[in-house]
Amino acid sequence: MLQLRTPLDALSKKSTAFKWSPGCQDAFEKAKKVLPLHYCSRISIRNWKLIVAADATDYDIGAVITHRFADGTEKAICHASRNLTNAEKKYGQIEKEG
Repeated sequence: MLQLRTPLDALSKKSTAFKWSPGCQDAFEKAKKVLPLHYCSRISIRNWKLIVAADATDYDIGAVITHRFADGTEKAICHASRNLTNAEKKYGQIEKEG
C-alpha cells in the first residue's frame, strides 16, 4: 500500500505544486482496489497473545499486530505504515525498527 501511495503523498508536500497526473490516477485506482484487502475488521480478543511484527527499509516503516489461532493461522488486527522523514532516513536499522 505504501508504494501505491507514493505519487499521492508527493502531492501533499508544500514544495510541490498540486498536479494530478496519470500516475496519480493509476495509484488512486490501485489503492481503491487494495484497501478492502488490507482493512482489518477483526477485534482484539482479551487474554489472547498478540504478535507484533515490524520492518523498516531505507524509506519507510511498517508493522502488523496479529492473533494466532489454535489451528496455527494468524489473522491481522491492525496494519500501520508510513514514509520516513529525511531525518529518520539517517537512523541506523535498529533505531528504525526499535
